[in-house]
Parts: sequence; C-alpha cells; structure tokens
Amino acid sequence: SPTGSLEIGYYIASSYRQQGYASEATKAVIDWALSQPSVQSVTAGCDPNNIASKRVLEKIGMQLIESREKMLVWQLCKTATVH
Repeated sequence: SPTGSLEIGYYIASSYRQQGYASEATKAVIDWALSQPSVQSVTAGCDPNNIASKRVLEKIGMQLIESREKMLVWQLCKTATVH
C-alpha cells in the first residue's frame, strides 16, 4: 500500500485450534511481508474477548496500539523485527 502498512487476518477451523498453527502461519506471513521493501508495518485486529487470538498476536511479537469498542488493533513494525 502507499502507506507501507499491511493488514492481515486469519481464521483457524475449530478442529485445528490450540495446535500452534495460527502462531506459526501468522508469523510466517508477517516475516514475509516485512521482508518486502514497500512494507513498513503489519497490523491485525481482534475482538477484545478473543483470548486465543490475543495470545497469538502477543506470541508473535505484535504490540497492542489501539483499543476500540469492539476491536483491538495490533501492530508490528519493520524496525521492531529481530533477525
């Protein structure tokens, strides 16, 4: 995008939850996105009551940057990545 920000989303079928797939896949997508020269940051949103999704975003290093009424907004910037 012209702003250098990319938003991601994910859904894991209930029979595959709690096996680490969301963290692994989301981290892979974010690592790839941040390796692109035009991408400076990646954001994701989740429902404030979705504990599992919050844990995924925390586990992969995203930071909570905004709390809206029905949405938490998370971000990971290129400058924050560790290689």
